[in-house]
Amino acid sequence: MKKIYLYVKGCRKRYLDTKRIQNYFIKNDYEIVSKPNDADVIIFVTCAYLNDVADFSLNKVKEFQKYNAELIVAGCLPSIEKERLAEIFDGKVLNTTELDKIESYFPKNKVSFSCIEDQNILFQNIDTSSFIEQFKRTLRKSKTIERLYLGSKYNIFHRFAYGKTPLFDALHRKSFHIRTSWGCRGNCAYCGIKHAIGPFKSKPIDQCIKEFRSGLSKGYTNFVLESDDVGAYGLDMKSSFPELLDKMTEIPGQYHITIRALGPHWLVRYIDNFYEIFKRKKIISLGIAIQSPNPRILKLMNRYSDIDKVKDACLKLKEFLPDLALDTHYILGFPTETEDEFLNTLDFIKDLDYQFGYLMPYSPKNNTEAEKLEPKISDEEMKKRLRYAKKFLKKIGHRVLYYTEEECSFLLFDKRR
Repeated sequence: MKKIYLYVKGCRKRYLDTKRIQNYFIKNDYEIVSKPNDADVIIFVTCAYLNDVADFSLNKVKEFQKYNAELIVAGCLPSIEKERLAEIFDGKVLNTTELDKIESYFPKNKVSFSCIEDQNILFQNIDTSSFIEQFKRTLRKSKTIERLYLGSKYNIFHRFAYGKTPLFDALHRKSFHIRTSWGCRGNCAYCGIKHAIGPFKSKPIDQCIKEFRSGLSKGYTNFVLESDDVGAYGLDMKSSFPELLDKMTEIPGQYHITIRALGPHWLVRYIDNFYEIFKRKKIISLGIAIQSPNPRILKLMNRYSDIDKVKDACLKLKEFLPDLALDTHYILGFPTETEDEFLNTLDFIKDLDYQFGYLMPYSPKNNTEAEKLEPKISDEEMKKRLRYAKKFLKKIGHRVLYYTEEECSFLLFDKRR
């Protein structure tokens, strides 16, 4: 019996992919091991959406090659950093859009990968050989210490944003994730992953509802809708995102739904539909990826630029649905951003006065339109703006945390209660 070690570093979609790969091997009677040095095959599901993240993934590839096991590099790295990966690795790869190709690497398997359904629970990395991982798991056993532990971007963001509230409790029960679509219809100038995740394709609405009902039957109460372009749902099959939400929230039961990183153009387009659906109080949290309130910057980003309509829609949500937890995302220091535009971003946050959000400093990505834009904001100036933003946000009544990890850094802020 061959032994498989799985490791993933990336967005939640990649964690769902890894869970599906894990189930594929379990169905074919492989042993899933918790140590890479016990494995016959190591499968590393990668991310490369920023240069720093790609560097982390490439270094991890080098690390995994030291083990006496065959390495398969999966995820977005093989598409986004094909040449850099080829410089250090000449083995098998598994692109995000070609997961079915895994069958060609294991031709004796009886259960086809196509028979393994899309997953709803995130894969969890486990490496009992790592002292750090053991230490982290020990910390997580203490509820008091866990609140201080900054182990993942998702957990620290929501712990910081919600604090000890019923909403916090709901969000941190084990979540049931429903991937509503694959790919993205957008063309953001700074995005390095679009060609790695493939063309946009919605999951059939009946399948989404089936998964939702399955989660309810298993006792889940917190549902998270996952997608690279969640608001575009259904446009490729004569449906719409509001139709999906309408059908989900009509289903009786005690549950909550979180929608992450909705594009502001979808908010503008569907604001009236959202109002009627959200009144049912089944959707408790909505993230809006505004990125910038400056039309000039938004045009350079290749994003929806009618910021007045965006602001109007955001304020309508806040006014008519005060119990809805709302957060916004912004990119700070995009190439050519002036100091006045930076200050306008902070004023926009103040005017909107949403419960929480984050400011992410612009990070370059090779082979994107934004890479060619000049002038770039210097590291020194970026740090200066971050420091100013932190003071500004505190002054207007937000708690602020500067969060760093090997693959990201950003300011988290939430409104004091």
